[in-house]
Amino acid sequence: MVKGFLKIATMVVVSIVMVGTAQPAQVAPAAKAAPSPTAQPTQAEPARGRTIFDYKGDLNMTDKQEQDIRTILQNLNKDARLSNARLVIIDSELEDLLNKEGDLDLIRKKLREAADIRIVMRIADIEATRKINRTLSPEQLKRWRGIQAAAR
Repeated sequence: MVKGFLKIATMVVVSIVMVGTAQPAQVAPAAKAAPSPTAQPTQAEPARGRTIFDYKGDLNMTDKQEQDIRTILQNLNKDARLSNARLVIIDSELEDLLNKEGDLDLIRKKLREAADIRIVMRIADIEATRKINRTLSPEQLKRWRGIQAAAR
């Protein structure tokens, strides 16, 4: 039963990766923008849903900067999709172990594996944020941080 599940789970992971790479870039949590005091959200786009790309004009971002940031986020999101798919598998395996009152060492191993994946995801998010920050000029970064601070 577990082998059958793993086969199906592997197919799901492959499907997620294949579909996910065809999707446009989305903004990772660390790169989400908060509304600036000068930017006015529309009814179709609430302030909460705004991203750094919505502030391209306010930040005087070049097309190259925008493309570089999109590439950083595409890479981050691709890795995040893979990691999240792996976490789904681990959680299912963990649930199976718990339901069967499985070996505590195996349960510990699965919990550590899930924690390690979450750590890697968080580090990747921090690294992506720093890459994005390095893409911006010092003045742009100062403005960007001001936009983010105003939303908090």
